[in-house]
Formats: sequence, C-alpha cells, structure tokens
Amino acid sequence: MNIAIFGYGKMGKSLENQLITKHNLIIVSPETNTSFEDIKENIDVIIDFSSHEVIKDIEEYLLNKKCSLIIGTTGYSDEENKIIKRISENHVVIKSSNYSKGMNIFLDLISLFQNYDLLNEQLLIKEIHHKNKKDVPSGTALMIKDVLNKDINIESIRKDEHVGEHQVIVSLNNEKIILTHQAYSRDVFVSGVIEVLEIINNLEVGLYSLGDLSLWKEKK
Repeated sequence: MNIAIFGYGKMGKSLENQLITKHNLIIVSPETNTSFEDIKENIDVIIDFSSHEVIKDIEEYLLNKKCSLIIGTTGYSDEENKIIKRISENHVVIKSSNYSKGMNIFLDLISLFQNYDLLNEQLLIKEIHHKNKKDVPSGTALMIKDVLNKDINIESIRKDEHVGEHQVIVSLNNEKIILTHQAYSRDVFVSGVIEVLEIINNLEVGLYSLGDLSLWKEKK
C-alpha cells in the first residue's frame, strides 16, 4: 500500500517505524523538507497527524484522486470540520482524536454515566500530556466531554514526556468514582491506525469515527 504520512512529530515518527517494512511511505512535513509536490506516485491512504491548518491543502490535493484519509490531528475549527465533511463526500475519511483500543473501551464505559442524574459540577475531566503538546484541552478530552454530553470542566496539565492520561471523576456525597485511561507508549495509537488500515479498503465513501467501525467489539 502506498501511504503518505503528514506530520513528522512524535506520532509521525512512530508510524514510520511501524509501517516502513510493510508499506511504501512518503513523509510530508517541513521537518523532512517535503511537500505535496514531492508525491510522485498514486497514494492509497493519507495518514494525517500534522496540524489542523493542513486540511485545506489536503482537500486541494485530493481533488480528482481516489485516496482514503485517516485523521488523527486535533484542534479543528468549525470551518475546517466543514472541509473534512466535504472531503468525505467523495473519499473514505476516518477521524478520531485517539486511536487506542483502551480509550475506545473507556469511552463506552463513561457513556453509562448518561443513565444517571448527575449535575455538571459533580463531573470533572482531567488530562495530562507531555509539555510540548499544543492543544489545550486535548482532542481526546473534548471527545470525552462529547460522550458525557454535559457542560463539564476540563483540567489540563502539561509536564515532562507524559504520553497521555485521561480521567473522569464523579464526586458524590461521601464517595467518589475515578475512571482512568493511561497510555504508556505511542505504540497503542499506532496499533489502532494499523487496524484501520487493514479494513479501510472495505469501507464505502463517507465520514467514520472509530466507534462507527466497531473494531474491538465482540462479533455477535
């Protein structure tokens, strides 16, 4: 498979290390002095872990091309999300703020809180990431907030080389519930992307979340 990886930060490098033995790769990033013009062959899949502004260039590149798009970038504006929706009208697009199996189980678990009469102030989302992470709060924290469907405070901490930790804290009278997901390596995100790559050719044109794909749920 011919794959273009957009972005050469921590995730881009981790993806390169895992995919380079099985796929033809091109890295598109200022760090590698490459751009869209350097893509000479037909690309099957773009994996984007760059920055949200790049989506405009991706849309332009994909015109009249048959190519799927996996998005792991976060921080999109409403206008940029409209661009993603527009791209999905003619391409397979998978978009998620977090490609780890554990986080997607975590999201299913916290969705149970919607069944209970909890006040906004009884809930707190806490997230910890490495000191160089730009978006605050993290895209995953915002995804958690969407699942809970409440106006909840998010506490963001940036320190050291922390890969990623998210907590949902429920404070009740004289008791507390804390659900935690902690990633110890970026390999967990790469593994999720690899599983998406394995099924992407079977998908119809459209916009998908990882929840739509049900990658890790038991087949009934």
